[in-house]
Amino acid sequence: MQIEEQNQAVTSPEIALRVDSSESKRAHGGKRPGAGRKPNMVKRWANQVSRATAGEILASVDQIGMFHDIFRNGPRQLKLQAWIALNDRHLGKPTQAVSVSGALVHAQVRDPFLATLPNEALEEPANGAREQTNS
Repeated sequence: MQIEEQNQAVTSPEIALRVDSSESKRAHGGKRPGAGRKPNMVKRWANQVSRATAGEILASVDQIGMFHDIFRNGPRQLKLQAWIALNDRHLGKPTQAVSVSGALVHAQVRDPFLATLPNEALEEPANGAREQTNS
């Protein structure tokens, strides 16, 4: 293979003119209308309802009829979710197997100054405290 020779001499890199790039950036990125996750309005409204109001609303709803309607006319995914929810409340949630691994490390740390003292010196303050509490 022959190596092609460079026909043009290497020159210093050309300096690009600084131009305001805000016009070109506006068309290519940024926030777009309708983009992103759609808001869940039910969750927003439910967060604004107090516990007492939620109880009143649930008391006025025919819950048994609602579940019958879900099982008769609802899509499969909704039927499965309703069935799981009812079983969890009736039978209780199944136990989950939890495995814990590792070891408990217990290290006793002593002050280097206290480690050099004899045991009698360490017991003296404790004995003095006991005598004061007894009197």
